[in-house]
Amino acid sequence: MRISILILILVFLTISACKNTPEIIEPKTENPQAQESSGVEEQNVYEPKLPTKVVDIAGHRLRVEIADNPQSRSRGLMFRNYLPDSVGMLFIFDEVGQHPFWMKNTFIPLSIAFIGEDSIITDIKWMKPHDTNSYYPSKPIKYTIEVNRGWFMKRDIKPGMKVNL
Repeated sequence: MRISILILILVFLTISACKNTPEIIEPKTENPQAQESSGVEEQNVYEPKLPTKVVDIAGHRLRVEIADNPQSRSRGLMFRNYLPDSVGMLFIFDEVGQHPFWMKNTFIPLSIAFIGEDSIITDIKWMKPHDTNSYYPSKPIKYTIEVNRGWFMKRDIKPGMKVNL
């Protein structure tokens, strides 16, 4: 009887340990852009495709992938099924302007903060997966940050706040 209970406990612990939990995998090469594929990421696995850095918004730290060239800005978070809550993407533009965004081939509902050259958030908008309508800032901007939908709201981050890039 004791052996049967012990076996049941071991089986239960083994099954619990094998539970499919999200994980963050660091890039395996020096050049993360070389790892980019045309396929969709596996669910609940995050692997940065671009160089990353940490930004601070109202005391909240966020690790962001940096999209700072036309190719990475165009691709953005397309073809991804999962984005950890502590991760986003920072888009850096060469010039200040009315840079629109859309959600073509983007599977994750996102929030976007449009950020002026002075690092102040001008707008925060919610974007729907696969929406091909364009989302525009209300003023010319130099940066944007995309995160999981609701990330800014949960942290009471609003337009007018500064982003420490």
